[in-house]
Amino acid sequence: MTPARILLIHGLGESALCFLGLKDALSLRGWEVFVPELPGYGQRRNHPPGSFDTLVTELASYLTAPTVVLGHSMGGVLGTILCVRHQKHVLAFLNVEGNLSLDDCSFSSIAERQTEIEFLKQGCLLTIP
Repeated sequence: MTPARILLIHGLGESALCFLGLKDALSLRGWEVFVPELPGYGQRRNHPPGSFDTLVTELASYLTAPTVVLGHSMGGVLGTILCVRHQKHVLAFLNVEGNLSLDDCSFSSIAERQTEIEFLKQGCLLTIP
């Protein structure tokens, strides 16, 4: 039996480290686990983060065979888009505390529109009238 494949997508303000325990547990059970560090985060924090479209294009490179996709928070939105655009390679999708559409992305969409300097200075602050 071919080992199952899973792509774990971290959320806004996280890094691939948030999935370290899950990665180890799945690997011990024979899963092929992919935990990419998104540009602008963790070890790739010096890379420009890019748009959701850019991130989804990068994540699609992990779908070389049928894969389970798990996204947390902003990773859930990216996973949703990834699944819509690349359905033939997705076995299942788990959305952990993620949004269901781009319109639901209150905080993530604010962060996406900010420059890196703005985000580092204030984060995803919402102005409440």
